[in-house]
Amino acid sequence: MARAVARTAPFAFAVVAAWTAAAGLWEFSLAAAGMAAATMAAGVVGVVPLLREGAQRDAASEGADPDRELAALRQYVPTPIAERIARAESIDCGEREVTVMFVDLHGYTAFADHLSPDEVFAFISLFTEVVCGAVRKEGGFVVEFNGDGMMAVFGAPARQHDKERAALRAARASVAAVASIEIPNRSGPDVPDVGIGIATGPAFVGNIRAADRWIWSAVGSTTNLASRLQSLAHQLSAPIVIDARTQTAAGPEPELVRLPNVRIRGLSTPVDLYAQPASKAGRARPDRVSSRRASGEAGCYPHPCPPRSPLLGLGPAG
Repeated sequence: MARAVARTAPFAFAVVAAWTAAAGLWEFSLAAAGMAAATMAAGVVGVVPLLREGAQRDAASEGADPDRELAALRQYVPTPIAERIARAESIDCGEREVTVMFVDLHGYTAFADHLSPDEVFAFISLFTEVVCGAVRKEGGFVVEFNGDGMMAVFGAPARQHDKERAALRAARASVAAVASIEIPNRSGPDVPDVGIGIATGPAFVGNIRAADRWIWSAVGSTTNLASRLQSLAHQLSAPIVIDARTQTAAGPEPELVRLPNVRIRGLSTPVDLYAQPASKAGRARPDRVSSRRASGEAGCYPHPCPPRSPLLGLGPAG
């Protein structure tokens, strides 16, 4: 046990330092980075006494217990990562089949233009909370934030046999939750629509080294496709767009509309996609999604998306 702790402690502290730095908790990050350096310098013989002494000192001064420390760590580090750090386990790196989900708000800039900065902050905080809650409930976790958008991964670091259906459930719950957000006493555009892209396939999962931190993520063609589908959702007037691999694994979904032979920029061959029609009143007919066709073939959807295309009636998924 002591040797296992000695091997994993420096890496664990480094990960803590990276995540807390990303959260802006510089004091906590510097302390964790210092522990990482100290444990590496201490070596196999010295690291265990150092950790024990630090734990005893913290427990004596703060009355801390492992459960409380883990709960505190979860506030800044995704739960699957935090639990591995708490157990002094290594975080697996390598190729894994995952389901990646990208979430974004359409029309956010115009919406935010009618709000004060504190109202924008409050809305984004609530948006992030409800989407993260939906993702976590289904076994995934959010790995990247970008203002009004985020990226979530299902199936890593812990394997998940129903990751495709879990991602689709999380996407639908996110759409419903964001649609229910209300901001009282204001005028201007409605709450922005959510656009979600989901793709399943191989990706390399692990820690990416930045200049001053480690960033856990999933990278590869699957992630790129999910990002493209999220952008495409706006053009389709559909809140959710998924690839065929996700649809097949998730099972029959009569609510999804099949979009055959769609060309995606960067892909050499067209792909079949499936879209969840909008269900919010006044946004789009439930049996219709947008599409773009030329000479009977689906158009190529680059990023950023081309101007909005006319609505075309399409049948249910086949």
